[in-house]
Amino acid sequence: MLPHSGLSFRISRNTAAAGTAIQNGRQSWLGDTFNSDGNHLNTTYGCYTAACTWFETFAGETVVGNAWIPENVTEAQAAVARMPHISPSNLLTR
Repeated sequence: MLPHSGLSFRISRNTAAAGTAIQNGRQSWLGDTFNSDGNHLNTTYGCYTAACTWFETFAGETVVGNAWIPENVTEAQAAVARMPHISPSNLLTR
């Protein structure tokens, strides 16, 4: 069994900081709405934010500018989900 630390999953030297991305997203105009029940990410932009973080970490490519958006995520929500590495102060406007 692999040890884990918070919401991060470690493979080799890479760490997908999904928890950090969610916390940064909570500082955006979306606020504290990334969870569906207080414990699990919602199936819209919450999961999409985590997926974007994992993709950037393990594929080594940015998701910024990617045209694909899940059908249940708005353009504005997707913009926040794709910017987990950006300072929260840049996420406050739609």
